Amino acid sequence: MSNVDELPPLSRNVLGYRLHQRLSQQDLADRCRVSRATVAKIERGHVPTLRTIKTLAKALSTTPAKLLDDPAFHTTTTRFLEGLREAVKRASARSRRLIVNLARRLTRLRKSSS
Repeated sequence: MSNVDELPPLSRNVLGYRLHQRLSQQDLADRCRVSRATVAKIERGHVPTLRTIKTLAKALSTTPAKLLDDPAFHTTTTRFLEGLREAVKRASARSRRLIVNLARRLTRLRKSSS
């Protein structure tokens, strides 16, 4: 498969995380204690073992769930919440406290109305 969009989500995500961190296939292979050929096969669509997925996730500073995730299936709500999460990260400490208090109040209201 030559088109990255045609690759399975795991392959696209491993490739994306690796390139984002500016790692070569050999660098990632060394971190995971696998061969460079193994990393290349995974990036071309080969499905590794669960143990290898876990090792890749740790080496790429992410979780196995994120490596297996396919953003094409995210709902609008999921994308909204991801954007909100990023906005909260950039907010001041005071703004974050206000957001946390609001979320707690909304949670209490939701529980009391059930």
